[in-house]
Amino acid sequence: MEKPRKKETQREESEDLETPASRALDHAPPSAPVAIEIPPIAHPNYLKDREEERLDKKHERSAKEYLAAQKRKREIN
Repeated sequence: MEKPRKKETQREESEDLETPASRALDHAPPSAPVAIEIPPIAHPNYLKDREEERLDKKHERSAKEYLAAQKRKREIN
């Protein structure tokens, strides 16, 4: 059995990585504009909302820990 040549395997690997946009670029004339799909971006306040949720959970946990500590103190005394 012959081993495939290195160039052939590289070409096959690069064909596997092709996307519709890269294929369009390959087949388009040099001066033609090509539409490239851009994924939708997250809502501008998404990160801010996530941070607020994280802080809310942290404060809830802190409050629960504080109340549990107060209860333990009362039980000891």
